[in-house]
Amino acid sequence: MKKLIYLLFIVVIISGCKQEDTGAPQIYFKVSNPDSAIVGEQYEIPTPQNNKVVADDNVDGRAVEDNLKYEHNIPVSNVAGDIVFPSTIGNYYILYTVEDNAGNKTSKKLNVVVYNEAYIYSTMYRVVKSSNESISPDYNEYDNVFVRLEQDEHVNMRLIFPKLSNIEGLSVYGDLLPGDTTLIVDIPSQEVPIIVYNDSTNAPVDTFLYVVRNTTAGSSYFIDMVNYKIRLRYDINKYKITNQNNADYTTQSVPEFGIYWDEVNSDVCTEIYTKM
Repeated sequence: MKKLIYLLFIVVIISGCKQEDTGAPQIYFKVSNPDSAIVGEQYEIPTPQNNKVVADDNVDGRAVEDNLKYEHNIPVSNVAGDIVFPSTIGNYYILYTVEDNAGNKTSKKLNVVVYNEAYIYSTMYRVVKSSNESISPDYNEYDNVFVRLEQDEHVNMRLIFPKLSNIEGLSVYGDLLPGDTTLIVDIPSQEVPIIVYNDSTNAPVDTFLYVVRNTTAGSSYFIDMVNYKIRLRYDINKYKITNQNNADYTTQSVPEFGIYWDEVNSDVCTEIYTKM
């Protein structure tokens, strides 16, 4: 009986000496912070399962990783488990939270930069027009037109060229594709509407549609990859809004501006962009 009481006394002492678990678990990133992702392409959220994040606790050890959770503000076009496809360039974050068995919590933020690989070409250029255009005859041999090429916010390797045959407020986009020794600029078919307003009343008086396509007269490409010199060449058709009975063209992507169009003019535009 005395031995039993003694053993109980020892257990009480040991229990009283046991330290309370007040230490919060830790989260460690095995990727750079900020991390990076390409817009529109697959990005794998860092987790313990892909060995890109580690969670550890002074009492529970690595088992605490079972309690690791995350949330993020990355805009995505598609999700498949921990795989996401970022839809918009910008600065975002993934917030990780983990809790140990004693209820101690830790949070840690991983910053993520979603970018367009064409950003290196997004800078100021001088533009020279080298062909005779009936659509924009005032844009012949311009020597002092300066513009900035912009990267597309949603499509990787896409650049915005802001001088569509020198028509104010219009632009054309091109996708950069690898060639044998240079980058090819592919110009997908695109429809660009414009409404003409009365200067004094600001009322709409006419609606035109410019349809741009890759030209059969020659390709668009980087003439000089080192100094960023680009030859842009494209077909352009100008249409005026009309009715179905005499339509030359039917709108494909911008029906809210009108459906049927009469052709006014057509051209092949050639522009040379030289980095400043």
